[in-house]
Amino acid sequence: MDNLLAEHAPKIDRDQGTTDPRPYALGYTDGEFKRLELQGALIHDLTEHVLRSAGIGPGMSVLDIGCGVGDVSLLAGKLVGPSGRVLGVDRSAEAVDIAERRATESCQCYWTCFTVGELDTFSPDETFDAVIGRLVLMYLPDPAATLRRLAGYLRPGGIIAFQEMAMALARSFPEAPLFSKCRGWIIETIERAGFEVDMGGRLPMVFAGAGLPAPQMNSAGLAGSGPDSPIYDYIAGTLRSLLPMAEAVGVATAAEMKVDTLAERLRSEAVEQQMCIMLPPLSAHGQIRRDNEPKGDIGCSTLPSSSARDISSTRATSRRSMCWALWFSFLRRRALASLASCAAPFRRVLPCRCTATPIRRPSSRFPARLKGFRSRRKASSRYRSCRATFSTCPAGRSTPFETCRLRRP
Repeated sequence: MDNLLAEHAPKIDRDQGTTDPRPYALGYTDGEFKRLELQGALIHDLTEHVLRSAGIGPGMSVLDIGCGVGDVSLLAGKLVGPSGRVLGVDRSAEAVDIAERRATESCQCYWTCFTVGELDTFSPDETFDAVIGRLVLMYLPDPAATLRRLAGYLRPGGIIAFQEMAMALARSFPEAPLFSKCRGWIIETIERAGFEVDMGGRLPMVFAGAGLPAPQMNSAGLAGSGPDSPIYDYIAGTLRSLLPMAEAVGVATAAEMKVDTLAERLRSEAVEQQMCIMLPPLSAHGQIRRDNEPKGDIGCSTLPSSSARDISSTRATSRRSMCWALWFSFLRRRALASLASCAAPFRRVLPCRCTATPIRRPSSRFPARLKGFRSRRKASSRYRSCRATFSTCPAGRSTPFETCRLRRP
């Protein structure tokens, strides 16, 4: 089987420079990258629940291995906020380029970064509060060894959270021939390629092999029915990406799959039989290390209360930093406003063209019964008052609560 894969390696875009001789089953094509984005949208809520339950929060530093096009990294970046940091690593330079573009489009590029590296040999130059990943351990040659090594870069009280799939549990009700064929093609292709199809069920064994304590797991899946479900396109896209590998290992041919019309045929089958398709459930695991554990030495028990105190301390520190930054920004704006007020008598006053709400409180220059623009303009032909922000008032007043008395043109 290894010789067969090596023979077809150039055809299926074998990874370059990796210590893993197996090529990635799904390849690195534009269609695969689009499928990853669709997958991220489908299970976004499930992954967000896992990360929140694991304790990912503001101000934390997170490492995302096997980030792909950046879905999990961007989700973690939303949770940690600008006061935190997320580093995503993937072996595909093309996927990393897409992830960086998406981070820029979502305005997260300042604290969500990406790099290219081999997952089984990647060694970061910093420590993290959490190591996360989704559907990545199943493709590693020795996931336990990789977890053992990466856990050495966790800070005391750090979190390890992964979400993996149990493919054998995918099913439909009632059973349908076309969907059963698709499920068989996917599972058999990944098995023959040398990857794990039930990493979700093997998570306890993997974490035990890495020297981590017993996992705390939960399982959730996605189901769909009806003509508008995106599941049909997702299954067809998965088989489109797997087709070169399926032909290489002798599972099926392009003529048998007919991927161009597969989505429509699945939709017609589901609507005709009023079928419900249940995708493989995702098993999630969040693990907290011991607080007094030295770097590189995996502990055998957890202290959730101490870990919670560490995480709360990190969040409190980030909140204090943000409060100080807001306070200094407020003082700076007040100082600029004072300087502008002092310099006002010595410069030429420009007419105010801002479209702001007139002040309802009467000024001391005018009688109390006169309120609003019209009354003031009738009372004085030289001055008028307005309320404006720094961005809309040309006079340079810095707060929306100051009164600007400007000469009329």
